[in-house]
Parts: sequence; structure tokens; C-alpha cells
Amino acid sequence: MYNKEIKQRWIDLKNENTISCLNYYANKMNNTEEYEKLFNKDLCNFTVSEILDMYRAMDFYSANTIYITNKIYADYTDWCINEGLVADSQNHYSEVTRDMTIDCINLSAMKSRVISREQILDWCNMAWNDADKYLLLGLFEGIKGKGYVDFTDTRISDMEGKKIHLASGRTLEFSEELINYAIKCYEEDEWTYYTSGRSVALVAGDEIMREVVLAKDNTQYHKWHRLFMRSKMFFDYLGIHGVVSMNAIRISGAIDYINNGAKNENISAERYILKHKTELEYRYMKMYKFYDTYRDFLN
Repeated sequence: MYNKEIKQRWIDLKNENTISCLNYYANKMNNTEEYEKLFNKDLCNFTVSEILDMYRAMDFYSANTIYITNKIYADYTDWCINEGLVADSQNHYSEVTRDMTIDCINLSAMKSRVISREQILDWCNMAWNDADKYLLLGLFEGIKGKGYVDFTDTRISDMEGKKIHLASGRTLEFSEELINYAIKCYEEDEWTYYTSGRSVALVAGDEIMREVVLAKDNTQYHKWHRLFMRSKMFFDYLGIHGVVSMNAIRISGAIDYINNGAKNENISAERYILKHKTELEYRYMKMYKFYDTYRDFLN
């Protein structure tokens, strides 16, 4: 992290006053280090041109994601101005418009439809509803089941530490972030529409992801369809609907899981898939030709 002592003071202040993913702000600051070294100055002193060059070099999938990221760097720069750390006392991040961010989208990254864990956590931090955070990270870490039954029918009583006994019959261990999202999702009393900002009450019950009171038909198909429509509104808000699918998020999670596992065991991804085939298929999906299909994204 460039100028770590300065940035850590801001990070500590943000962590005290906001609720965010573990290491969210620290990750944001780590992401800029190579560009700060390139320009030989802290990001708070970047010009508009340098800011946009940095965004073009980062693998952003949507203008909205860049916009939210820019707000974070603008907030940091405001703090730096108050601390007397900005040479011209100007916050050039405030000059960056949404139209400018559109030109910074990495179209090739969008077409690849393979998403990093960091990007998933970024999107989670942009969500208005804890249920949407749980859905995104849950897909990435292996939650689904036939007809997405793991989301619609799994109960809070099925949680045991970091393990969840899913409605599909599987028992899996998840990250601390996901467990926190699951708890907050269950505690949520309403769901807010991204289209109108209107909030609707959630049905009282033991399910982790509860439905809206307006729901009538209760077949698995109807529950899946309502889940899909809610996710579509969220994906539209992120600017990724039609670019990133729920299945692409699951595949991306499997790739991330394999790469991390292979790294920890100091073996190739291909070897890791062969060695842990049963475990991977239990958690994610069939591994038949998985390596051949996604070899460009595997270690």
C-alpha cells in the first residue's frame, strides 16, 4: 500500500463509522498502489487524466462500479485535503462524471464473464439489501441447488458456525463474510426495489432469505422466478444484467476456489481438479472438461 501510514488512518476512520466487507477499504487502497508508483504520487494528488488512465487499466465491468469506486477515492481525497496532503487542495475525483466512466469499462473483461472475488465483494458493498449480498457471494461460494432451493428454503436453524446445512442436502463451510451476510439477510425486515426505492415487508419465517409479503404462489418454480426477478433488478442497478449471469458467478467462484486450492497445495489447477474432483462437484458443478473450457483463467 502506497503511503500506508496515511491511508491506514483514513481506513481506520471509515471502519469505525461504516459497515463494510472485511478489508474492503484496505483492498481499495491496495488496488491503486501500482498506479501511485507509476505516477510517483499518492492517489489524492492524481489529475483527472491520471484518474481516468488508472480506471481504464483496472478490469471494471460497469460504469456504476467505477462511479462507486470513484466516490470512495473522492472521500479519501477530501480527508487528505483537510489534512493538508493535497498539493493543489483540489479534489479531482469530484470532476469525474458518469459519462467519463463509460469509456473506462473493460469490454474484453465483460465478455469473458469471469469475475474475481474482489469484484463480487465490491458489488456486495453496492447493494441496498443484505439479501442481494447473500445471493451474490452465496452463488460465488457454491450455494444453489435445483431450482435455487438452497436460497429459497434453507433456514437460519440450518447454520452451525461457518457451516450451513443447505436445503439441497449438502453441508458446506463458508467464509466469514458469507456467514455474516446470511445472518443480516435473515434479520432484514424489508426488501427495497432498485427501480423505485420502495420497500416491501418480508414474510415472517425461519428461512435465511425470506420472500416479500406480496408473494402468493409458493411452488419452487414461482419461488425461483421471484428470486430471479429480484436479482435482475439488482444486476440492472449494477449495470451488469445481460453481461454477467448467475451461472457465470458460480463458474467464477469455482475458478477462484480451484486457483486458491492449487496455490495452497503448490500444484497446478489441472492436478487440483483431478485430486479434488468429488469435492468440487459436490460444492459447485460437474468438472467434466472444466479445465479445458476455462484453462485461460486457471493457474
